[in-house]
Amino acid sequence: MKKDFKNIALAGIWGLVLIGLLVFQVSLIFLQKTGPVFQVGDRMPDINLKSWDGQGYQLDELVKSKPVLLIFFASDSGPSRLQIGEIAEYLKRQTDAGFQAVLVSDDSRAKIEGFQKEMNLPLPILIDENSEAIKAYQVNVVPTSFLIDQKRLLLYYQAGSEGFSVYKIQALLKYGGGIKIEERQDPGKQEGTKSQ
Repeated sequence: MKKDFKNIALAGIWGLVLIGLLVFQVSLIFLQKTGPVFQVGDRMPDINLKSWDGQGYQLDELVKSKPVLLIFFASDSGPSRLQIGEIAEYLKRQTDAGFQAVLVSDDSRAKIEGFQKEMNLPLPILIDENSEAIKAYQVNVVPTSFLIDQKRLLLYYQAGSEGFSVYKIQALLKYGGGIKIEERQDPGKQEGTKSQ
């Protein structure tokens, strides 16, 4: 009898532990914050980093001249390489692209230097040695792109490379905020006329 009670009690404890784990997992799935952390129009954190060749860059200073496309990447990421290559080629062809691109990575200086030489990029590559910028921008996927205007406000955000197009960036800069969809009027009610 005591042995049966012990087995029942042990099974009950294990049952409670399994139910607790199940509840915990379900809460992680359904309570986890999804979607971008930043919304269009949010003021973006300032960053102050050095490039692989030792030059200092501060976002506040960069955005004064023109919007910045800030791209967080990893040098060994295929999608990062494709996106960066597309942007670099576009910027080489354009006399006035309307934006500047700045790359940020927490890869080692040697890895970044090798990446720069291999890709022959005309873009500044900033090294985020302590992952401070990555944490401030809450980057979880590479590449992640942020288009930031002269007031340091977010114009566009994309995690991952699927659907990325440098022409989308150009269109956002050219038409973004300037597009206004007029409210549709009742055909029987023309502006300047009275309804009867």
